[in-house]
Order: sequence, then structure tokens, then C-alpha cells
Amino acid sequence: MSLRDEYDLIIYVSPEGIDIEDNGVRTVDADYRSKIDHTIREMLNEYKHKNLLTVKGTTEERIATIISHIS
Repeated sequence: MSLRDEYDLIIYVSPEGIDIEDNGVRTVDADYRSKIDHTIREMLNEYKHKNLLTVKGTTEERIATIISHIS
């Protein structure tokens, strides 16, 4: 059973435009980050959802995009 259709909205947060932050927890390996992002995008393409929102840009732009979509 797929839970995909149980969600009203799926938000994909693109790493595009955001620098990798060395906060002592996250990896700073750009290749690893790219591979993970590629895998996520492949899954999103394979298990298409009727309401997928992709957000990019600064943190403020991302928040504004999400708020405008759900308001």
C-alpha cells in the first residue's frame, strides 16, 4: 500500500542556491549532497504526486513560496 495519496502536499526543498553549512552535524561533502538530491528527485519522479511543490532560493523566498501555496 502506498501512502503517497494520503498527503495533501509534498514539498521538495531544493539545495540549489544554498551553501553547505558546516555546523558540526551535517556533512560538507558536495558530491554526497548531490547524490542524495538526485535520489530524492528520482523518487519524486517515480512516485508522482498530484500536488508537488518545489521550493528554491533563499530561506525567506522558500518560506514565502510555501506560505503563498498553502494560504
